[in-house]
Amino acid sequence: MPLHSVSDLFGQRAYMRMWFARLFGTTGGQTLMQIETPNAMRGRVSVVNSVFIGASNQLGEFKSGATAALLGPVGSVVAGGVGTLLVAALWLSWFPSLARRDRMAS
Repeated sequence: MPLHSVSDLFGQRAYMRMWFARLFGTTGGQTLMQIETPNAMRGRVSVVNSVFIGASNQLGEFKSGATAALLGPVGSVVAGGVGTLLVAALWLSWFPSLARRDRMAS
């Protein structure tokens, strides 16, 4: 697919950055979960985590569609960005030790 403008190039590069961030964030989270889970429970925790990740994708698609229908595409994107920042700030205040963690294994 040929690029037609600078905005196309910017959009593709932004998408690639987001994809890589998601890839490494997911891998880091999975690794941390496996390291911190006791051996006797590792399989069960992994299965429950997979079920919640699968369900969250479907729920997220529904939520995005409903928000876009209610607020329009731009309002949906703005609300999603603000919501993401609020959740990140809340998570930081609720779990400050995670923000200070510098290694996977202790």
